[in-house]
Amino acid sequence: MVLGAIGFNLLAWQWMGAMSLAICSPMYAFLLTRPILSLLSQTYQAIRALAFRRVSGRHFEHRGTMLDIVDDDAGHRWLSLNDVRKIIPGLPSAQSLLHRYPDGVRMSKHPAASRIQAETLARYLDTATAPDSLRFKHWLDREVVFPARQRRERS
Repeated sequence: MVLGAIGFNLLAWQWMGAMSLAICSPMYAFLLTRPILSLLSQTYQAIRALAFRRVSGRHFEHRGTMLDIVDDDAGHRWLSLNDVRKIIPGLPSAQSLLHRYPDGVRMSKHPAASRIQAETLARYLDTATAPDSLRFKHWLDREVVFPARQRRERS
């Protein structure tokens, strides 16, 4: 189709000269619009995938606060303690949580890499009375714990 448009433009050029460019430009616009928009869309998707590759599949958000959550080989989800502290400022120290829940907390040399298992955090929040903590526990059960439990049961 593009070759036909080029042939038509050459004939028009022979007949009308430079005026043929103005006459044939809508034809080129019609023919090139879809490929250009497709290219722009693919470029946007590639840039977005590149920008979010570090958190791909790990992005969760509670009331505007992003949480980094990773899955382990057993199908359990682990939340970053630093991210949880943004939502629950009164959360005990990592050492205290490790003492209380030895299997539910992973300590790291770098404090920002310490994690707590989602089920362990839900157990800790069972005793919470603050409205923000209760909202977070409800969200945690619905968006993190329940889907992980279903995935473990299926596999």
